[in-house]
Amino acid sequence: MPVLASVRLELQDAKKDITLNGKTLRSANLEQSSKFGYYDEIRSYLNTLSNFISIKLEEKKGILLDYISRNSSIDYGERAREKLIESDPDYVTLKLKKLEVDEVLDYAKSISEQFRMRAFSLNNLSKLVAAQAQDEYFTLSDD
Repeated sequence: MPVLASVRLELQDAKKDITLNGKTLRSANLEQSSKFGYYDEIRSYLNTLSNFISIKLEEKKGILLDYISRNSSIDYGERAREKLIESDPDYVTLKLKKLEVDEVLDYAKSISEQFRMRAFSLNNLSKLVAAQAQDEYFTLSDD
């Protein structure tokens, strides 16, 4: 899936967005919500795609079960029917696509979680800087 490959590449670049190193507190706070929203939106789309493929897998399984029961003179047990379904090339292809989507989805979930943790860190750092500013003494000169 070429689109999934490009999403995977995009997610691999997330480390530079997550890191606070080399950024000012102001710039990191400003970009936090937009970057988090961007990566969480990717996670959401991948989750929808995973659910869609799950539905297609169930649909394919139902079609195959119906085909087996209508066209077979042998009364297969449940496990034998499952083996027949799992040997269908289209079913296997769908399962492999689902695995691939779920792998990228898990990566996107991890990135979203890292941005949540980043938000907590930024919040704590901002409070620390504000508290530090409150402890500063003013020096007035008569110049």
